[in-house]
Amino acid sequence: TGDGSVGRTTTVRGRGTGTSSTEGGCGLTLTQREQRSNGHCCVRALKAQNGALQCRLLVLDRELKKEAIRANQREKALLAQLSAVHSELQMTALKYQKKFTEYSERIDSLTKTVAFSCKVKVSALRVLPLFHP
Repeated sequence: TGDGSVGRTTTVRGRGTGTSSTEGGCGLTLTQREQRSNGHCCVRALKAQNGALQCRLLVLDRELKKEAIRANQREKALLAQLSAVHSELQMTALKYQKKFTEYSERIDSLTKTVAFSCKVKVSALRVLPLFHP
């Protein structure tokens, strides 16, 4: 498993376990070989475990740095996409604002033309006699 626990079966606890004669115990589990040979040294075992944990820490630290780099790259890519979409949205808004202004001006022009045309017709009707004798 990579953590050094393969083949370990008994916990070194000092008093109470009955399988270890280590007084004060280190809390680590003994391998079957250590049990048979009674060759467990708590200090050596703890140093070995500490070394393994230090190596694991280095590996995890490297992985963390790689993930941080990937996350930063992803964030930059997403920000670039967001910026592009924002620019596109602004261009589209300007385009539709221009069209809206053109249509509004056209409607105003048509309204004035129709209003003027109606005034001319009303004026012409006033000039014409309503009844013919």
